[in-house]
Amino acid sequence: MENLTPLIDAIIKAIAVLVGLFFSALFYNSEKRSTIIYWLEVAVSAAEEKFKETGQGALKYKFVKDFLKKKGFTWDEEETSMLIKGMVWQIINAWKQEE
Repeated sequence: MENLTPLIDAIIKAIAVLVGLFFSALFYNSEKRSTIIYWLEVAVSAAEEKFKETGQGALKYKFVKDFLKKKGFTWDEEETSMLIKGMVWQIINAWKQEE
């Protein structure tokens, strides 16, 4: 039997992205959504650049969360986690497609 962990992980992350986008679509207009996505991408990319060592996921998460809070974006912990994980997943897959 094959190891299905990577597949399951990818499915969970894709669901997180979709749920995050769904919630943002419900609560924000298109301009606000674009602004959120822009700053989320900036923050996640900056965290990936700043914390390059393996095992620094918690530091990256805190960095992104604090950055977004300074920009005036506040959500509950679950929404924040879904949005950050979804953006990380999108960025990682974009990098893989460029290779």
